[in-house]
Amino acid sequence: MPDGCSLPDRDANGAVAQLGERIVRNDEVRGSIPLSSTIRVRNLVVTEPVFPRFSAQRTLSGPDETSRLGARLAAILRAGDCLCLSGDLGAGKSVLARGLIQALSGEADIPSPTFTLVQTYHFGPGHPDCGKEIWHVDLYRLDSGAPAQWEELGLAEAFGTALVIVEWPERLGSLRPAGSGDIHLTFGVREETRIAQIQTSGEMAVRWTDFFC
Repeated sequence: MPDGCSLPDRDANGAVAQLGERIVRNDEVRGSIPLSSTIRVRNLVVTEPVFPRFSAQRTLSGPDETSRLGARLAAILRAGDCLCLSGDLGAGKSVLARGLIQALSGEADIPSPTFTLVQTYHFGPGHPDCGKEIWHVDLYRLDSGAPAQWEELGLAEAFGTALVIVEWPERLGSLRPAGSGDIHLTFGVREETRIAQIQTSGEMAVRWTDFFC
C-alpha cells in the first residue's frame, strides 16, 4: 500500500469493527466496506445506510507520473461520476485530466478548457460506457456559486449522465455532487514533485478502495 491509505477499523479476524450498538450486516458488505448497518434501539431493529469513506495520498515525481495517475483512473471511473481536481495554478490538474481523457476516449489532442469552459469527448470502443459523454470543465473564470452560469453550461444535465471532470470545483459551491471523487494536488519538496490527496465517499469509495489499496 504505497504512501497513505485510510480504511475502516477492523478486528483481529479482518471484520469491520462494531461501534457501540451498531452491528454490520455481513450480507451487505462489499469490497470490505459496509453499505448498511443494523442499530438496536430498545426492542426495535433499524437498518440505516453507512456511508463509507476512502482517502489516500500519492507522491508524483513529475508530469509523466501525474498523467499516468489519470490514465490509471480510467479503470474505475464511469458515466455518472464526478471527479473534482483542485490545487494551485500549475499544480497539475490539467495534466492529470488529460491523461485520464486520453485513456478513456483514445483522443490524442486534449486542449485545456480554460477559455472554452467545457470540452466534451466520448468513451471509446471497448469501454462499457462506449459512446457516453465525458465533460472536461474548467471553472477558473467563473464566479463561485452562480446558478445561472451552471445552467448556461448545462452542468445540471451532465451530472449523473456523463463523466464530469471539474477543475476549480470550489466554484461549484453547494452544486458539487455528493459522493464525487476529489483529488487535491500540491507542490512537493522537489521542483516537479506533486502530492496528490485522494478522497471520496459513498459507492465510489468501494471502487476506489479496491483499486488503490
